[in-house]
Parts: sequence; C-alpha cells; structure tokens
Amino acid sequence: MAVTVEVEALHAAVEPVVNENLQVQTLSSEKKAWCILDKDGDEIVYRSLKPLPPLAHSNLASFILQDACIKYETRTAMVNGATGVEYTYGELREWVASTAAGLTALGVKQHDVVLVLSPNLPEFPVIYLAVLFLGAIVAPSNPLGTESDIVKQVKQSNARFVVTVPEQLSKFQTFGRIPIILIGITIDAPITLFSELKNLKLVAEDAGAENIPAYPQTQANDTCTLLFSSGTTGLSKAVQLTHANFISAITAYNTLEPGQSTMETDVCLAIIPMFHVYGLGIVMLATLERGASVVIMPRYSLPQMLSYIEKYRITVATIVPPIIVSLVKSAEVAKYDLSSLRIIATGAASLRQDTMEACATMFPQCILRQGYGMTELPLISFSVVEKERLQWGSVGVLVPGIEVRVTDAETGKALPPLATGELWIRAPMVMTGYLNNPEATAATKDSQGWLHTGDLGYVDTDGLLFIVDRLKEIIKYKANQVAPGELESIMLTHPSILDVAVIPIPDEEAGELPCAYVVRREGTDISEIHVMDFVGKQVAPYKKVRKVIFTESIPKSNTGKILRRILIERHNRTQ
Repeated sequence: MAVTVEVEALHAAVEPVVNENLQVQTLSSEKKAWCILDKDGDEIVYRSLKPLPPLAHSNLASFILQDACIKYETRTAMVNGATGVEYTYGELREWVASTAAGLTALGVKQHDVVLVLSPNLPEFPVIYLAVLFLGAIVAPSNPLGTESDIVKQVKQSNARFVVTVPEQLSKFQTFGRIPIILIGITIDAPITLFSELKNLKLVAEDAGAENIPAYPQTQANDTCTLLFSSGTTGLSKAVQLTHANFISAITAYNTLEPGQSTMETDVCLAIIPMFHVYGLGIVMLATLERGASVVIMPRYSLPQMLSYIEKYRITVATIVPPIIVSLVKSAEVAKYDLSSLRIIATGAASLRQDTMEACATMFPQCILRQGYGMTELPLISFSVVEKERLQWGSVGVLVPGIEVRVTDAETGKALPPLATGELWIRAPMVMTGYLNNPEATAATKDSQGWLHTGDLGYVDTDGLLFIVDRLKEIIKYKANQVAPGELESIMLTHPSILDVAVIPIPDEEAGELPCAYVVRREGTDISEIHVMDFVGKQVAPYKKVRKVIFTESIPKSNTGKILRRILIERHNRTQ
C-alpha cells in the first residue's frame, strides 16, 4: 500500500512508534508531503515523492556536454578563479574533444584507468570528461595523500596512465614506465626521469582536432569513476561508480524544486575538492549539466573565498561545515559584499543546529541547504531551510529515485516513522561495489540492492530524513575520512606502545578529531607529543592524531575487537 506522508494518512498506515510515551505533533493540513510510505506486512519502505526521469544517455560525458554545450555555446562554463580566465561552453566542448584525441594518441583505450592527482583546476573536469568520452575510467586521488597512499591506489586501481601537477611529481618517482601527463608547464620533450611525460595542453594540440574520436559504445552500467574510500580497517577501497550512477544523481539534484537547485543563471563556487564525490558530482558536473557558470578555487582560505564571492558575484556557495563555522565566527565577512549569494549549501559532514541558525541570521537572503550522500551513493537527500519550511537538523527530502528502509540493527526489522535505526538505501545511484573486493561489497550491499549505510537515522512524520549517529567507525575530520585502524597500525609499530585505540571526539570547527588511547609498554615514558609526531610523519596532514590519552588497558570483546563505544562513553564522562 502506497501512502503519501501526511499526518492523517501516516497514522492510519503504520504501527505505533516503539516508544509508547512518544507524542507525535499533529501538523496542519497545509503542510506539504515530502515522501511516500509503502507498508506491506512488516516491511516499511520510504520512497521519494518524485520518480527519477528515464536516462537519455549512457555516457556521462555525453550527458554533460551534448545539450549544455550546444544550447549555451557562448555562455561562460568555467572560470579559473586564480587567473580570471573564462571558458565558454563551446570552448569547453572543443577542449574536451581535443584532449580526448590527445589521450587516444597516447594509447588510452576503453576501460583503461587514468589516475588524476590534482587540486581544483579547469583542467580537472576537462581531463575527467575526456577520459569518459573514450569510455575509460577516472580514479581521482587526494593531493594530500602520501607517496605510499598513491602507490597503493595506482596498484589497486590498475591505473594505466597518471595525470598530475608539478608539485605532485615526486610521489611517482618509484613507478616504472607509467605514462604521466603533466598539467601546468610547457615542455618541448618528455622529461627523462619519466618514460612518457607530456604537457596536457601539448598532448591535445599534437593530436589535432581532425583526430577527435567518436563516442564509444559505452553502457550506462559501465564503470566510469573509481573513488577511494577508507575502510574501518584502514584499508582503502575503490568504489566503482557507473555512468548511470552519476547521471541519476545529477538528474535527481537538478530536478529539485525550481530555484532550490542550481539555475541556468547561477554562478557557483567550486571549492570542495573534485576528488570528492560531492565536489565532482554535485558541484562541478551538476552545474555544467544545468548550463550555469562555475568559478574554480584551487585552494581554500577564508579571505580568498570571500573575495571570490564578491569579485565573481557568486550566487551558490557549496561549502563544508568547517567553513561555515569559520564564516559565522569571522570578522572578515563584514569587509566584503556578499549580497549576490542566494544559496548556501553544505554536506559531507553534519552541521550543528546553532551554527546553521547563526548562518541563517548572517545571510537572511539565502536559502540554506544540507545534503546527505556518501562515496558509495552520491546523493540521497537535500534539505531546504526556508521560511515556513524551517526544519533545523534535517538532511531533508529524499531526492527522486531514492528508497529508504530504516532497519533495527539487531533484529533486521523495518522501523516506522520516528524510530531510529540503520539507514538502508536502494536507488539507481548506488555503487556497483568495491573493486576486486567481493567480501566488502557483500557486507555493504545486499542481494536485494540495499546499501547498508552504517548511519543511524529516522524519517519523521512529515517525511524528512534525520541523521542521528553512525554505526561505522570512520572519523570525519573536516569532511575528510580518517580510518582508526590505519592510525592504530602505525602506532603499534612504535616500540614504546603496547596497545592503542583511536576514537572520534567532537570538535566545533573540525567536526571530529582523532583521539588515541595509548597503553605504554612497561618501563617506557613516551609522551603525547612524541606519539603525535611519530604518526604525523607517516600520514597525510588530515589523518594526524590530535589528542593522546594514556590508559592502563583498551576495552575489547572476547574476539579481540576494540570496543570503541565503551571508550567513547568513558571519554564523554571524564573529559
């Protein structure tokens, strides 16, 4: 039975909430319904109110370029914020096509993997779309990763080519004859230290426009992108996302209510890194598909971001929660004209209610939005905090094509509205799986297509989604993923450390900080600073341990598994 989530219909359609004392507030009949509830016996599924339109393309590059570049040929597609150089949609299409020709000349073939290690630059979406144009696969990597991280990812993805910038070249010195395409300098010949190193622009120009290939016969379910996601064991997993996954997510985002997603006339700020699913899919690709303009910011600083907003008259700023925290606390804001802003959107980590309220006060002209998604599923829901629909704390409405099952983590039973459980998601956006890791895939995505998110949440009586906590052990430091197991394995190599456990502790600016509970070996006196320095020399900056607490023992189960929840509860009581 399908029931639109209005209070009267909802109470007739579902069993009472588990907590008998819970009183559900009756909402006015004018309140708009936001999702559909399907109940069949004990099975309860929440579905998006809007269906996802049929996919008109099987290739993501075709989907992004074909319509926008013809319809908006003379409109500005991208701006290099650092230089002010603009590229029209017509120029973007030519640049992508000639780059694809250059890649073909280098030997890039359908299904090859191209690893991209670069900050946000106009070349990033160009190389991304050009690779997809050929039916090949892009594996974006975090420039903050260590040489060891990059080596593992190249091997894990079986990358055949690398695209990078000069400041990242040192991370590839141990590789053999892997072709490297360099962004950012002009050279007359390949650098001899590497077997095949050519400048990205020269690759395209040498190939010539007459060699531009036709779109290959890609299938919608072909993998187009590998995104690296840390597991709780510290082992990086390569998430396989298809053309259909991204096309579905972008279509869902761009079919939100008019004016509440990006419009053709918008100027959007691309500050979230493009190696991140949010920065790549929702910020960059969705903006280009819409036909709006995107201003690319290579590196973040608050004053520079504010100057970009003023200079380029940014209308949509998609930023992560730590930036919003800085924004509402900074006196710098008053020095700039930010009146062009109409939307401030955030995602990738949770945002405190008081911070969101402060942001709304500071920017009363803006719609505030908070999105929910993950590497394995680019977009699940998006909130709209505006006037009469003010709903602090919600991650919003299920986007078109999404199904949600709120599941009791112990019994597996589907739960009714207002009851908290693990969120299972089924949608066309759900990943194929983890590359060459069937065990991890089976543990995350079941045989019925449900993605077990590891997030605890609930759907309220108005059909809005709320995230309460996480079952997963991943620590979110400034929207970056930090795996406790990776840090623990490093610390256990220190001769003075007998045992260790890493937990998240809350922090207003960063969201969460990695905190290490350390058991010293008998007779040693290792200090907090020593432990942090020892780890800091071996990991990317965002993975550093930020606090060390010495303890007599680490709580563990009978099987030896660290009981992090007990540590977290102990920490909350004593700190």
